[in-house]
Amino acid sequence: MKKYLSILLFICVISIVVTGCSDKAEIIDNTDVIDLDISEMSSVLAYSQVVNIYESPDDYMGKTIKLNGLYYASYYDKTDLYYHYVVVGDETLCCQTGLKFVWNGEHTYPDDYPEEQTEIELVGLFGSYEEFGKTYYFLTVDDLSVLK
Repeated sequence: MKKYLSILLFICVISIVVTGCSDKAEIIDNTDVIDLDISEMSSVLAYSQVVNIYESPDDYMGKTIKLNGLYYASYYDKTDLYYHYVVVGDETLCCQTGLKFVWNGEHTYPDDYPEEQTEIELVGLFGSYEEFGKTYYFLTVDDLSVLK
């Protein structure tokens, strides 16, 4: 019996190796690849994941991230700019964190942006920038969708 199981296992392994070594390689378009999809996670996991992004930003640098949450804007008088955030919270919303985003293109605030606390979804490239001697992290976003 052991001999037959060993032979069957050997045949399965050889089949997998031969199939995996095919000359036909599929070309994948990486422009639509999402490295991390937070939008499909539960609220607790989504919150934890965004916290992890801030705790280990180098692990996410240059990665494409998809997430949804509530939209918020904040004005900072030292730069005379509005900063835009997608805020993710746990199930009870007692714990929340926001991820800053920059929307590519010609968008003016408030005309082109949703109302605050509107649920949005976006896909963006994670990066960083320096301002006033401090490093900030953000997503560069091409599209922003209102969910509700």
